[in-house]
Amino acid sequence: MPVKEIARELQGKAANLALRMPIAWVNILAGPPTTVDGRTLDGRAQWFLQLLARSGQRPIETKSVAEARAEIDVFLPLMAGKPLPVGEIVDRLIEGPAGRLRIRFYRPAGSVARLLPTILYFHGGGWTIGSLEAYDLPCRFFAARTGCALVAVDYRLAPEHKFPAAIDDAVVAYRWLAAEAIGLGIDPARIVVAGDAAGGNIATVAARLLREEARPPCLQWLIYPVTDLAWNGHVAIISTIPAKWMTPGSRRCGPTTSRDCRRRWSIRRASTRCATKAAPMPTACRQPA
Repeated sequence: MPVKEIARELQGKAANLALRMPIAWVNILAGPPTTVDGRTLDGRAQWFLQLLARSGQRPIETKSVAEARAEIDVFLPLMAGKPLPVGEIVDRLIEGPAGRLRIRFYRPAGSVARLLPTILYFHGGGWTIGSLEAYDLPCRFFAARTGCALVAVDYRLAPEHKFPAAIDDAVVAYRWLAAEAIGLGIDPARIVVAGDAAGGNIATVAARLLREEARPPCLQWLIYPVTDLAWNGHVAIISTIPAKWMTPGSRRCGPTTSRDCRRRWSIRRASTRCATKAAPMPTACRQPA
């Protein structure tokens, strides 16, 4: 095994260990707490960031889209630990708005209900990286620990697919799931839209677009979602030309650059910020672009 791969595997195991160690031990290893904008960083997150800084790996914002995608597909499974058992995992292709759309269906082990509540999950990754493979272990975990079925959506990614491609995929996936629910052993009245980071944004916007459906989502489950496209803070998105990450380390996307940041995410007009498909929360439209 190449030295680089060995280092990455050790790094992933160390990060996984940080999630399991007593927090008092982690705080000793992480050192004095880090505070940014009046908020103190979680000790486990601080230690994880220190591991990344000491790894010798190039920062992700310096890598191409293809390199970043390959890296996340390898690293996330290493960090996630051992897979929890589930009853069934099935990949399917459904009709999407621009061709076939891949989904992955997880059924919890030992489920006895005829119709299961279901989580429709959208992975994170800045709308640009992440995949069903990268998020396989978290999806197994959610299905195993909640007792819900879970359907993960392989939505289209930027920069190849412009906004609102991911949103359109999410809406189609929900409507397909609601229509086919009984045949899949799913309760159509108990479908949750969920996601982390960019996936949380997609889930939030989808919930708004679907609220007038005959059977809208029963719940949103959002993990550190992106809910304000004004970008008044530290963000990470991707530029299309050149393909370089926009982060606090490379360029800050604050109020004076928010128009440029939205354009790079392929939202073409500043007014789009207040459109239903772009601004999931009312706070996103409080100030002019």
